[in-house]
Amino acid sequence: MSFLHKLVDVRCGVVDVMRHYGLYSIACRSLLCNDDNGKIMVVVNDIIPFKGFTAMNLYGIYFFRRSEVEKMRPGRFETIKNHESIHTAQMKDFALPLAWFPILQLAVGGTIFYILYLLEWIWQILIPPKGAYRWISFEREAYMYQQKNDYLANRKHFAQWKKSR
Repeated sequence: MSFLHKLVDVRCGVVDVMRHYGLYSIACRSLLCNDDNGKIMVVVNDIIPFKGFTAMNLYGIYFFRRSEVEKMRPGRFETIKNHESIHTAQMKDFALPLAWFPILQLAVGGTIFYILYLLEWIWQILIPPKGAYRWISFEREAYMYQQKNDYLANRKHFAQWKKSR
């Protein structure tokens, strides 16, 4: 049985999630995961993200590409979830005064995050020979700390722009 079928039983139309990953069951191929900051939504599908990518975070909802999840090795899901959680923390940094309104904080902070992400990506494309995606400051932080499960508990605001030691 593939990792995807262990994670999500799509044959019955209801999500049956392995308790090992701390996931709970809800309908429609969406999963509700425990995160340090509460619950996060995980959607496994064939459309988002683009081919060649495993996961994408859109305003705090984590989208996983089904074909990538099917060949995922054990432990990789947690690493990717940590990576995307770092992006969610980066989004929240841009709307700190709205912390009392988490949905509004993600909406405003996420919009600012995506605008800056796009601008930095365009800037990195103009500076060859680096690959633009891996050199975006948001991605550098996420890749650097995706293996550290306790990173978000100790993360400083706007850490993507601070020099790492």
